[in-house]
Amino acid sequence: MNTRHYNAGEVIFQEGEISHEAFFVISGTIEISIKSSEGSLVLGRLGAGEIFGEMGMITDRPRSATARALENTVVE
Repeated sequence: MNTRHYNAGEVIFQEGEISHEAFFVISGTIEISIKSSEGSLVLGRLGAGEIFGEMGMITDRPRSATARALENTVVE
């Protein structure tokens, strides 16, 4: 597995992008959000030990949400 480091505020992937990988959070916090008619709608926050981004791989469809690091974050 590749280890990646993201700074606070950095986007990991954007809603609508092609999906080729899932992520496992080693440390830090990830915010998952979607675009809505009223702006950005936060769906949840993920931390160490959680997995995200897997739905695009399973459904073979573009990303359904945006993932952004809320703090310095490490993922695999």
